Amino acid sequence: KPTDVLFSKSDVIFNSQFNYRVTDIINIKDKKFKIESIESDLSAVYLTEILDEQKNLKPVVGNEINDFDYIDVLDKEINLHEFLNKKDFALIEYWGTWCGPCVQLTPKLKEIEEKYSDILSMLGIAVDKEKQVVLKYLKKKKINWQQLFVDINNKPEFILNHEIKVYPTFILMNKKREIIYIGGSELLDKLDAFIK
Repeated sequence: KPTDVLFSKSDVIFNSQFNYRVTDIINIKDKKFKIESIESDLSAVYLTEILDEQKNLKPVVGNEINDFDYIDVLDKEINLHEFLNKKDFALIEYWGTWCGPCVQLTPKLKEIEEKYSDILSMLGIAVDKEKQVVLKYLKKKKINWQQLFVDINNKPEFILNHEIKVYPTFILMNKKREIIYIGGSELLDKLDAFIK
């Protein structure tokens, strides 16, 4: 999506036309390219090839997500690949209590968690200032899926590698750890199409 084209607040079909954003990395014929810019009229996309020596661990649709170990908000160890093996699909949400759109999505995410509980694991990654604020929010909203807390001022390497710049951001993966989708909340309205 060009940076000067705004998502529509009501037109889901318009929003669904954009699968990638500027700075996303895409695969074309076994080569990786970074989307540098897009003309406003969508007539041209400008790409830069990422060479092998330019180590880039940013998640890319079609690739396997990199593994990491971390401690969740309840001080339990989590290994991403083990987490992904639990069900057919997994959804990671990058969010924060400071993020208005993230907070507005809580009821929708609770519906999704209930509807797809047999086939979809959910993992929240709260990028925030204080763990206690996150814990209080989770308790108040009765959010039961696993959550990680990441200090917004001291992000670990795996978060820096993911290059998340927009909140909320969602990463949907299958059991093979392949990334199916990376993007914003528009995914939630078309989740059925991805996980059938």
